[in-house]
Amino acid sequence: IDLIIKEQKLSHSGLIDNSQTIKLGEIAGLNMMVTGEINQIIVTNPKKTVDTETLSKKIIKSTSTYTDQNGKTKKKYTYKTIRGTIKYHIQESSAKIIGNYQILDTETAQVISGGNVEGYYTYNYQWATFNGNKKVLDYSLQQLIKKNAESPPKKEELVNSALEILSENFYKEIKKSIQ
Repeated sequence: IDLIIKEQKLSHSGLIDNSQTIKLGEIAGLNMMVTGEINQIIVTNPKKTVDTETLSKKIIKSTSTYTDQNGKTKKKYTYKTIRGTIKYHIQESSAKIIGNYQILDTETAQVISGGNVEGYYTYNYQWATFNGNKKVLDYSLQQLIKKNAESPPKKEELVNSALEILSENFYKEIKKSIQ
């Protein structure tokens, strides 16, 4: 591509007879050409964090009835405190790909537009383990402790996911540039 661009600049410099110039667009049937490169790929190693929280909740232990001084029957509740310990496990890793591109006019070899584009993908998985009385858990925590630990994606999978995002962002930039 660099050679083609140099030849185009040479053919438009005036040093070559205009009847002998070849336009890249005529050869390939193109009006524009996109060039680019990946400048950087960054992948973070999986990181696992664990946070512990002690939960407590008052529940009714027993109910008894009694008659008050006005002769009305009333209920009396005896409460107890239940407890449990939950460990929140979070596993994260990510990949970021940074690249740049240029859109060239194939007739003049001039840069029409260009810029940087990136794709960023984050893997985040959460689960929990619990020890204690499960009555202390609300619905969302009950769901969280049902999840099991899972292995994070391999580096190649992270890069592929980031590359898909980079491709989508690249497409949007190209589309925006040529409209």
